[in-house]
Amino acid sequence: MLLGFPRDHTRGISRTDRYKSLGNSFQIDTVAYHLSVLKDRFPNGINVLSLFSGIGGAEIALYRLGIPMKNVVSVEISEVSRNVVRCWWEQANQRGNLYHLADVVGLIW
Repeated sequence: MLLGFPRDHTRGISRTDRYKSLGNSFQIDTVAYHLSVLKDRFPNGINVLSLFSGIGGAEIALYRLGIPMKNVVSVEISEVSRNVVRCWWEQANQRGNLYHLADVVGLIW
């Protein structure tokens, strides 16, 4: 397990994209430590706006903490990274909604 990501998390992408994606990632356990305060505050789930989502480190940390994600708006410019998150979302059987945007311009307030 590299940086705490699930085994084969970046499978199906080129070696160059894998190195770039992992090189720009946070260690999952560190992210989980900082997000752990949310567990008691949101027992019924949380809506997430994830800017610069990368390959989904924050989403994986919330999942491991057992915090249900009702809706996740993931903003990430890299199509490769968006596909990695989408694959993980489906494999982890997430029940919430995942919305991908390539740019913050797509956000409507």
